[in-house]
Order: sequence, then C-alpha cells, then structure tokens
Amino acid sequence: MHSLKKTSILTLLFTLYLLSLLTFASSQVNATTLNAAASNLSPSVTIRVDHFIEIRDGGLVVINDTVKLSTQTGENASLINSFLIGFPFEFYPEHCFANDSQRSLEVFPDVGLGRLGFYGAKVIFPQSVNISNGRSYSFTVVFVFSNLIEPSTLETGEAGWNVTFPLYPSIIQEASSCLVKVFLPKNATYESAGKSFSITSLGSRQILNLTKTPLTSFTSESGWVTFREPTFLMLEAREMIREIILDEWGRIFCSESYSLINNGATEITSLKIRVPQDTYGISAKDKTDGSLSVSLQTGNATAPTNATIFFATPIQRNAESTFTVTYWLPWKNYVNQYSWRDHNLAFAFFERQNFDWIIRKLTTTIILPEGADFIQLPTLPEDLRSKTHSSLQRNALQEVLTFNFYNVTPFHDLNFNLSYGYIIFWASFRPTLWVGAIVAIVCAVAFLWQLPKRPAVPITPVPSKDLRSFVDAYEKKTDIIS
Repeated sequence: MHSLKKTSILTLLFTLYLLSLLTFASSQVNATTLNAAASNLSPSVTIRVDHFIEIRDGGLVVINDTVKLSTQTGENASLINSFLIGFPFEFYPEHCFANDSQRSLEVFPDVGLGRLGFYGAKVIFPQSVNISNGRSYSFTVVFVFSNLIEPSTLETGEAGWNVTFPLYPSIIQEASSCLVKVFLPKNATYESAGKSFSITSLGSRQILNLTKTPLTSFTSESGWVTFREPTFLMLEAREMIREIILDEWGRIFCSESYSLINNGATEITSLKIRVPQDTYGISAKDKTDGSLSVSLQTGNATAPTNATIFFATPIQRNAESTFTVTYWLPWKNYVNQYSWRDHNLAFAFFERQNFDWIIRKLTTTIILPEGADFIQLPTLPEDLRSKTHSSLQRNALQEVLTFNFYNVTPFHDLNFNLSYGYIIFWASFRPTLWVGAIVAIVCAVAFLWQLPKRPAVPITPVPSKDLRSFVDAYEKKTDIIS
C-alpha cells in the first residue's frame, strides 16, 4: 500500500513537471513569435488601416483590410518582408487572400499573433519593401465569412437582420488610425448598431462610417448592426454538382444541380443565377423531374448573362430545395485544337459570379468524347489544393475526370485548363459499328437463304377404297389369330 502511494505521488510530480515544461515552451514560442513580428516594423513606421465590411445579398460577409505603411521624409525603416493581421478568435473565415496594386500576395492563414485569443493571417511580400525617407506601401487582405448574419425581429415587429463582425482588425503594433465602413446590402435600411456610426449613401446602398484614432495593438472588439431588407436572401449550398460533357459532334453540354437551403426570413419564389455569356437551349427541372420556367437575359461585354429560375413550389424558410439547370455552349469558344489530334479546354469548375453564398461541397465532372484521353490534367489553384479530392475513371471507350471541392466561395479561382487527345474519326465509330452490325445480320440472312435445300420426298396418293380393303383384311387376320 505504501509503495502504491509513493508511485502515485511520483507520477503526479512527473506530470506537473511535464506541464510546466510545456507551459514554458509555449510562452517562449509566443514570445519569440511576438518579438519576431514586432521587430518586423521599425518604430518610425506609421500604420493606417481601412477596415471595410461588406454584407452581400446571399449571406456572405466580406472584410477588406487595406493597410498603408509609410514614413516621414528623412526617417529610416527596416526592410519589411511580411505583415501579421487578424481579429478575435471567434471569427473564423472561410477564405482569405491578399494583393497589392500590382500582384497577388502569398498568405498563410490560421497563424498566431503571439497572443492567445486571436486568429491571424501572415502576408508574405515577394520582395522586401523599403519605405524609408517618406516612401509608402499599401496592400489589401480580404477575409470571407459565412454564418455571421441572423434573422431578427425589429421593434416594429417587422423582420430584420442582425450581423456581427470584428469591429476593428487586430494587429500587433499600434496604428495611427483605422477607418471603419460597413456597406449594407442594396436597398437595405439601417436600424440600429452597437456603435455610433455616421451614415452616408452610395446609390441604393447605405454606408456606416466610424474612425478609431489610434487603434491600439491587439484590439479585440466585436460590432453589430441591424438592418431591414424584405427581399434579402440567406442561402447556403449544401451541394452543387456540375457536369461538363464534350460530345463527338463538337458540342458542350452543361448540367448543374443545386441543393440550396433557404436560411432567410421569407420564402423564395425565383432565383437569379449567372450562366456563361453564350448559353443557349437552357432548361430547368426540380427533383421530381417537373419542368421549371426559365427566363434568360442575354448580356454583353459589360453586363453578365442571367437565368432566372421560377419555382413551381416556393422554397420555404429553413427548407432545402433541389433543382437542375441544363444548357448548351458553342464548342469554338472553349475548345482550341492545336494539332491534328491535341485539344485544349479552357473552362471553369463553376462560374465565380454565379453565387454569393458558400458552397459546402462542389463536384465538377468533365466527360470527354468517346475515344478521347487526357494528356494534361488541370493545375489546381493554390487556394483550392488543400480542400480538393480528384479521381480519374477510365473505361474501354471513355475517360471521366471528377473534382470535389469543399467550402468554396466566389473568391476562389475556379478557372482551369486541360489538354486531351482526340481523333475526329472517332465521331463515326458508333454509327459505323451499328451499320456494320446491320450489314452483318443482313449478310447472314442472305447466306442462309442461299444454302441448297434438301430434295423433297415424293408422296404417292393411295385411294381410299384400297385403304378400306387393307383395314378389313387386317381385322380378319386378327380374328383368326385370336
């Protein structure tokens, strides 16, 4: 008993020792990260941030943080290679990316800021930035959120919407100023907010404005706004399936199946989606194969082509609806033949302008004509590689390539290029096969018809009187034997 008690005490002491080591190591890592990040900018660098929050009709909230780094004339600053920015940890984005005035910038998402309770993103500059002696440099980091908007009931009893967001960005240095703007959806009306905003307008949009001077390091503050917009959509695509079929007759057929959840306050009677500019032969049906009415509004170089789907049964609140849209596209606009056999297909896994909501699962299938084979598969964009699963199926006559993407936003790069080989004579393969089969059957019948027939056995007719005499004689013979 004494030995057991001693062993338990030793185990407890060893566990406490390990925990202390882990705590010390964690604090050292955080301190190192913080010091490294803090030393990234010289004290002479002035930081200004524009923190713009856009609420999109569809349910997405997009935050654009434009950071401007500058110095005064005669001041020197260390070269800048990266920048850390984030917000309180309860806000987790679906996607983030960055760019400056000339190019896209590399971003490492989900990194620490050197202090617990924050989500951070690290922006990497391709070349060291020099802002000494009055120079400046600006870049923008974009964060895309879902699930920040909820239905609410206004004081008047009307239906409204409440959106919660990080009121300020969280950075590890103090910024001289932070301009906050909240862009409400088109035709929305501001009702209330957790801060005192000034209100301006831009077309049919109301904009809420606020300035924070200075913005202290590691600011962690949430904001909220309530607005009213009767036709505001709140959609979530549980799954979307797209088939791109290239047939042997030089046509492209597209089929898009939508599984949408209406998280809004009202039922949805129609939905507008964008389709490629040169779409023709469009149609739609619901999951019961019932035909749906479709109106196609053809666009031009500056205006997109839209298809409005009218539902036979409105999509109720918190209900899911499944429907399919099909259409044709001209071959010459998407396929380029650069040799007698080799072809290139330039397309999109899905039209980025097609939606303003989150797609939880996007499946895109590319089906080649019979007899074609893939030469070069699409090179996936960097922001999609970590959330993609692909498969290639081959059978005797056809190849099928399938991609599954997860948590896709309209800001992902969904364009792709692939190469495949195809000989045009394959277009006549099946007709030739059918004609050959028919010819073979006809020839077989003709051959059997021409075979020599066996000679017929001659039949000699017997008079009925002779037959009757034979029967009578046979019966007399039977009686005699008996």
